[in-house]
Amino acid sequence: FYGCSGLTDVISHSETAPKISSYTFSTTTYNNATLRIPVGSLSSYQSATGWKKFANIVEDASVSIEKIEADNGLNVTVENGTIIINGCTDNATVEIYNLNGQCVYKGHDTAITPNTKGMHLVRVNGKTFKLML
Repeated sequence: FYGCSGLTDVISHSETAPKISSYTFSTTTYNNATLRIPVGSLSSYQSATGWKKFANIVEDASVSIEKIEADNGLNVTVENGTIIINGCTDNATVEIYNLNGQCVYKGHDTAITPNTKGMHLVRVNGKTFKLML
């Protein structure tokens, strides 16, 4: 993103600042863009290489995606890199996709630890959830 001087917002969904270099973003971005991070993760970003250079870091509840609950009691959470599914129908099929659209899991387990990190889509009981691992 170093050459992208027109960025106004940078959003990170990770509660722990991902590893980046001091040159990932341009000086213009560090000075003018707002870095939006999950609530409770400010100290991680303020002390991390690259991220700490942002002049405006805002904890924003809307970027936290670790737990999502549906109206029917179905909920999907992430605990220590494992996707936990509660409230699904018996023997429900669970599908997990990475952001490239590749299915990384299909089965009936309710505790799954995918081999890949990053953003995932979880489909169960006709509902789709977006989670960060």
